[in-house]
Amino acid sequence: KIVDGNDSVYTLLGYNHQEVVGKTTLELGIWNNVDDRKKLLNALVANGSVQNIEFVLRKKDGTQVPVNLSAALLTIDKEQCFISSFIDLTERKKAEKALEFQSQLLADVHEAVFSSDINYTITYWNETAEEMFGWKKEEVLGKNSGDLLKTKVEGSSRGLERSKLRKEGRWKGEVQFLRKDGTYFFAEVSSAALRDASGTDIGNVVVARDISDRKQAEKVLTNTLDRFYLMLSSMFT
Repeated sequence: KIVDGNDSVYTLLGYNHQEVVGKTTLELGIWNNVDDRKKLLNALVANGSVQNIEFVLRKKDGTQVPVNLSAALLTIDKEQCFISSFIDLTERKKAEKALEFQSQLLADVHEAVFSSDINYTITYWNETAEEMFGWKKEEVLGKNSGDLLKTKVEGSSRGLERSKLRKEGRWKGEVQFLRKDGTYFFAEVSSAALRDASGTDIGNVVVARDISDRKQAEKVLTNTLDRFYLMLSSMFT
C-alpha cells in the first residue's frame, strides 16, 4: 500500500494525495504491464535496490507515460517498505523518435551526409557516405574530417571555406575528397553551420554529391573545343 508521495508523482500520474494513500498500485491500475511490477519486486528482494529501469506506467486518465524508475528497500517502524522515484521520459522518447526518423531520412537520401563538431570530428555518417567514400560509419566516427578526407577546395582554400561557413552559416562549392582506396573524386558540397539555442557554433553538416562524371564530361568538352579552335586557327593562318 502506498504510504505517501510527493507533488511531482501526483502531477505525473494525475492523482491527488487522498486518491493514492492506502491504495496499492494494482488497485490504481498504475502498471501498464502487471508483470513489470513482479520484475521490480523480485529485483528489489534480490538486490535491495534497482536503478534506472525503464517502465511504462498508466496515468489516471488512462494514457501511458514512460518513466525511468529507481527504488530501494528500507524499514519503517519494523515494517519492510520501499521508496521509489520516477523520471518522466516522455519528452526524451519523443526526441529519440524524432532523431530516429531524421536519421532514417538521412540514411535513405542519395547524397552523402555527414556532420562534425566544432573541431571537425565526425559525429554522423550516412549509408550513401559509406558507399561514396568507402569507409564504414564505425571507421570514421570520432575521426577528423579534414585529416581523413584530405579536402581540396576548388578555386579557394579550405581555410577560406571554413571561415565563410562560420561567418555566413553556409557554404556551397566544388571540392575534391579522398576515398578510402586512395583516389580523389569531385563532389558538389553544401555545408551548413550547426548552432545551439544561444547561437554558438557547435559543428556543421555536409551534403555531398559525386560529380566525377560531370567533371570528366566537362574535361572532354574542353579538350574537344580546344582542338576545334586550333583547327580553325590553322585554317585561317
